[in-house]
Amino acid sequence: MFSLLSGLSVHCEQIQIEATDFLPTVMENKGIPRLGEDLVRIYDVPASTDKDPSGWVFWFFVLFFAMIIADAGYGLLYLVTLLFLKWKLPSLKGAAKRLFRIAMALSIAIVLWGVLTCSYFGLEISPKSFLGKISPIQFLVAKKAEFHLEQNDEVYKEWISTLPQLAKAKTGKEFVSLGVKETNLGEKHVVYESFADSMLLEISLIFGILHITTSLMRYSLRNWANLGWIAFLFGGYLFFPSMLHVTSMANFMGWIYPPMAAALGKQLIYVGIGSAFALALVQRRWLGFKELTKVIELFGDVLSYLRLYALALAGTILAETFNGMGAAVGLVGGFFVIILGHGINISLGLMAGVIHGLRLNFIEWYHYSF
Repeated sequence: MFSLLSGLSVHCEQIQIEATDFLPTVMENKGIPRLGEDLVRIYDVPASTDKDPSGWVFWFFVLFFAMIIADAGYGLLYLVTLLFLKWKLPSLKGAAKRLFRIAMALSIAIVLWGVLTCSYFGLEISPKSFLGKISPIQFLVAKKAEFHLEQNDEVYKEWISTLPQLAKAKTGKEFVSLGVKETNLGEKHVVYESFADSMLLEISLIFGILHITTSLMRYSLRNWANLGWIAFLFGGYLFFPSMLHVTSMANFMGWIYPPMAAALGKQLIYVGIGSAFALALVQRRWLGFKELTKVIELFGDVLSYLRLYALALAGTILAETFNGMGAAVGLVGGFFVIILGHGINISLGLMAGVIHGLRLNFIEWYHYSF
């Protein structure tokens, strides 16, 4: 600094940094974290005493965006459009180049998530088809069906009363295969759709728990009570299915059976709340009583991740609706209806993906990290 000011009519001197001074933050990232830094700056730059969240924000934003769009067909459209732009604009630099790289990562993630969830332009994909067979969701659906079949529980009996042909099923795959209902638009795999929807909802909550857990861990050295709240989150995941009379993924995959999950979950909830409160009192004395309010905060924040499932479901329903409208209108008119409809759906999806993909980072995640 002194050499730069040499010969100029400018005076410069060093002063001691005071506790009340506001210190500016310099963020220096390369590679993937540099892309995340652009996302972080949309909201706010963290304090110089905080850890740089750029890498975390980037990867979770990509994941959440893909879960919200949740359509491999749309992802391929994004990918083709971006490759065309790259061909037309080969010399992108700076912020434009980084934006292109973010968009490419989002497009690839959408395609992968769409393939995993067997979602293509809102079309009815048969579980027996090639696209259905390569989807891991089909494996999970079969495992869930097999669990209810073996347990002969209320879920199984309810499906039997609705679709009597399911009584012939001997395996989970047969149960799913026979769970078909005839509609005006043809066969509808109602068992597969019902089980797949419930799993996607649960997956959204699981990612919410994991996302908030990483935030609590990052801040645990400053706030010891966070270790207790991590136990509380996992206890809630194990215990609450017993209250709601539903079967979680951990149950039907055979990792832990429902009675044991309920008992262990209840213990983790009590231990988590108790240890969080005790650690808060040790660290902050009487101010530790404020820590008890986090029970409601954590519960509400985890439920906030249901938007991932809800927005994906809304996009799928819109796509199916426009497909049905196009088929009803006829070939020529239907073509324009489908193009216009999917165009509207893609626009809404882009807005939802950006807004909610970022807000889960900036509100739910930042809340426990900074």
